[in-house]
Amino acid sequence: MVLRHLIILCVLFFGLPLSAQSTPKNEISVIIQFIPDEENPTIYRLNCKTNSNDLFGTVNFYDAKNRLILQLKEIEIAHDPGYHLIEIQDFQKGEIRIEMYVDDVPYSQTFKI
Repeated sequence: MVLRHLIILCVLFFGLPLSAQSTPKNEISVIIQFIPDEENPTIYRLNCKTNSNDLFGTVNFYDAKNRLILQLKEIEIAHDPGYHLIEIQDFQKGEIRIEMYVDDVPYSQTFKI
């Protein structure tokens, strides 16, 4: 009887984490999208296409001189088709780099505004 309980506990302890595992970090793909809003040219839509189940992360915006211009900590990761609206009227025209942390790994892409 005790052996039976021990076996059940082992199955629960070792079996559940295996079934709840997400995609390994080295197999995660992230494509950051930063698209101008059709109605307002000073607003962009930020989201990402990813196979990660991560819900929250940090998003950093850098200007052409690699200076941090905006940081969004512990923000919900907007999985496509969802998005966040980002007002860019205070951003300098030119290139910006967006760095998004998904599963604690940084992914970045450069965009022209």
